[in-house]
Amino acid sequence: EFMSGAAAVVYSGSDPTAFGGAAHWRGLEERASERILQLLPRELPLAHGYIDGALDLKDTLKTNLRRLSPREFEGLLHPIFQQDELTLLLVGTALGLGVGYVQAVLDARSKRDDPNYDERGRRVEIDVDADSAVSEGADGDGEAP
Repeated sequence: EFMSGAAAVVYSGSDPTAFGGAAHWRGLEERASERILQLLPRELPLAHGYIDGALDLKDTLKTNLRRLSPREFEGLLHPIFQQDELTLLLVGTALGLGVGYVQAVLDARSKRDDPNYDERGRRVEIDVDADSAVSEGADGDGEAP
């Protein structure tokens, strides 16, 4: 369609096929499309650099994004994540549960090996004076009473 329209403009005619036949124009369209698709991967990065430099997009975006309030910034990002919101919530829930479980297991292990905790994980107060009295004995001879 593009080539047909371009030929109509160039030749000032309403029917470009009148200047070479329909098969000629279809072939021209195909060759031009193939060549564009061949050149595009190589040439497109050059266009990106030029456009970024000419429009100064990086600095413009940086300046404008810094002007946004936290509420406006959240409003900008929310539509981006909205379609994946359920997935993000589920993944966050799974990660939270996993980390919480690992933390509980590690906490239980550390309490099991700590003499300040009983077998149920409750803190036990150790009376230092009572221990020394038992180890020294009531009469100070080193034997228990």
